Amino acid sequence: MPGGRVLSGLARTLRLCVALLGLVLGAVVAQLPSEPENESAKKTAGVMIIMMGLWSTEIVPLCVTGLLPLVLFPFLGVMEAREVSREYFN
Repeated sequence: MPGGRVLSGLARTLRLCVALLGLVLGAVVAQLPSEPENESAKKTAGVMIIMMGLWSTEIVPLCVTGLLPLVLFPFLGVMEAREVSREYFN
């Protein structure tokens, strides 16, 4: 049925747009100027926005999305890798 393919293509495009919006919005939030004491909270909010976009669209598997803080928090300086992994594996 041709109409189903168009709808499927539209749904795929919409999912991709939402995921990209989450990535861009998360990156923008993480780069906004803030007070030094709010730096970790700002970066954490950016990671959570990115995760929200990826989680809601399921562009990548949910288990991969759930592990993003394990990689991104040490990379962004929010927490040390040891602390993050302790929280994950506790």
